[in-house]
Amino acid sequence: MRTKTLALSTLLGAIGTATSLVAQTNVYSVNAVGYINATIPPGFSMLTCPLVCSPDNTLNTILANTDSNPGNAPSAFNAMTVYKLQPNGSFAEDQANSYSPGWVNGGTITVNPGTAIFVDNTWIPVGSSHPTTFTVTFVGSVPNNASGLYTNVLNPGFNLVGSIIPVTGDLQTSPILNLANAIENNNNSPSSLENDSVYFYNNGFQQHQANSYSGGWIGGNDPVITSVSQGFYFQNVNATPVTWVENFTLNP
Repeated sequence: MRTKTLALSTLLGAIGTATSLVAQTNVYSVNAVGYINATIPPGFSMLTCPLVCSPDNTLNTILANTDSNPGNAPSAFNAMTVYKLQPNGSFAEDQANSYSPGWVNGGTITVNPGTAIFVDNTWIPVGSSHPTTFTVTFVGSVPNNASGLYTNVLNPGFNLVGSIIPVTGDLQTSPILNLANAIENNNNSPSSLENDSVYFYNNGFQQHQANSYSGGWIGGNDPVITSVSQGFYFQNVNATPVTWVENFTLNP
C-alpha cells in the first residue's frame, strides 16, 4: 500500500512526503502522509498545523515538551507560551513547563487544520544572550475530503485562522486558497468582503500588517501571500458568518 501523490507541486512546498509499498499491490491508501518543518522565530508569531496528526492536534502532540532534564540546557519548548483565540474574544493560554515535561495547563489546546495560535518564543540557548529561532516538525496526513472542498467558517469579529491545506500562495489568486472568490461565490454577493481585513504578523517589526478588501486585497501586503503553517487574523465586519472554501483534491 502506498500513499496518494499530491495533485499540485505547490502543495507541501516545504513538506516531506512519506510513502510505503506492501506486497506489490496497486491499492492506494486514502491519505497523503508527510511532515512539515515549521520555523518559530524569537518573539511573537502566528502558527497553524495543516496536517491531521495522531492521536490528535493538541499541544501535547504537535508541540510535545519532553525535556526531563531541566537542570541541564533547557529545551526551546521550556520558553514558549501559546495563545488561542476563543469565541468570546479572550485567549486560552498555556506555557511549556520549565521544571518537568509537559505544559502547565495540560497541553490540551487544539490546533486543528484551519485554526491558528499565537506563539511567544523567548528561548535563549546556553551561551547566547538573545532569543533564538528554532524548528518544530509536524507529522500527519493531509486533510482529505471526498468533495475536494474544505470550509472554514469566519465568524463576525476577529478569527485566528490558517489554510486547512498545507500550501503557499496568494489568498486571492491561488486556485486552492481562493479566499476572495470563494467567499463571494458562496454568499452570492460581490460585496460580501467589502471592508473585511486580514492581518499578518510581521515578526521582524513585532506588529501586524493589514490588508482590507475593496474589490481585492489591498494594503500592507501586496500580493497577500500566506505560507505553509502561517496563521493570520481575519476580521469579519459582517453581522453573520461567512465561509472560506478551499478547493483541493488528492489524486492516486
